[in-house]
Amino acid sequence: TILPDGRTILPDGRTILPDGKTILPDGRTILPDGKTILPDGRTILPDGRTILPDGRTILPDGRTVRRNGRSVPRTPCQRTQRAGHGPATKPLPREGPVMALWNSGVTWNSSVTWGPAAPSPVLVQLAEPQHSKRTMKRNYYYPRKVAEQPAWHFNFADQLVLQGPTLGLAPADVTASANDSRQLGYAIGAWLKAVRDFGPAATGQVEVLRFGTGTDPTVSVIVRSGVTG
Repeated sequence: TILPDGRTILPDGRTILPDGKTILPDGRTILPDGKTILPDGRTILPDGRTILPDGRTILPDGRTVRRNGRSVPRTPCQRTQRAGHGPATKPLPREGPVMALWNSGVTWNSSVTWGPAAPSPVLVQLAEPQHSKRTMKRNYYYPRKVAEQPAWHFNFADQLVLQGPTLGLAPADVTASANDSRQLGYAIGAWLKAVRDFGPAATGQVEVLRFGTGTDPTVSVIVRSGVTG
């Protein structure tokens, strides 16, 4: 039966809407993408997950995922109650038949299983404590890039000379520390660059001497404290 509003009613009681949805006789609604909406508002996905009206998701293995993404296990680990673990839930039910005592007179071929007749202590389920750990973002005071370290050392030396007297530091210590910082800044910056440039420059001049035309000018490479010239 095709209704004027575009709905199609099949003989088995199903109703197909114009947008592709199918309403079953029991009130369930099947969407074109395979999702099933139950009358109570729950949504069952094709992969077996169930989304509750409050936003929680029940996985096929029984776990529940909250809206914040945290997963709640179906059966928390059983352990004895300790202080600081919150209230305990109801005791777990005892399953299976009660076994007879080993000294109750039951023989091995009496088809009765030996074991304790009295129920053993039942452990309780304790709620898992939820701990949130926040990590503070680190700000490195020393530059991680080598290209930014020379300027840091020169600025450190200048600021140490200016602030040293107000901090009560000995003048000799301030001078020595400032000189060490400037020397390290020079070594990381200008000196290291000159050393790295010296190798290719020297190799190039050797190539000119060995394979040049004879009229190509050569540059004398002199090393003084690591600086080429």
